[in-house]
Amino acid sequence: MIINPGETSRLCYNVTNATSLVIAPDFFQVRSLERDCLTVAPKQTTKYTLLVRGRAGTPLTRTATVIVRTPSPTPPPAGTEKPAGTKKKPKKKLSAKNREVNDRADKR
Repeated sequence: MIINPGETSRLCYNVTNATSLVIAPDFFQVRSLERDCLTVAPKQTTKYTLLVRGRAGTPLTRTATVIVRTPSPTPPPAGTEKPAGTKKKPKKKLSAKNREVNDRADKR
């Protein structure tokens, strides 16, 4: 499931012969050991795990991940962009060998 920030998603389950049921990471209060739907509103991508125990005590797990899209960066206000080609180029550091060659060229 993929949602935008601030949106909700529904997690639904349907099980039989459960003696306990937990949904992590939030340990939701469940109304039914058989079936239910929960509304979640994660702020970031979250993996939910359903842990069910049957009458024999055998555990069963299922997972569902709700992906929260990352908002696009806000563009700068109009007129504040730098015109193309106006970036200052960093000065190159000359190695000792290059300085020596440049000094000889300057003396000529």
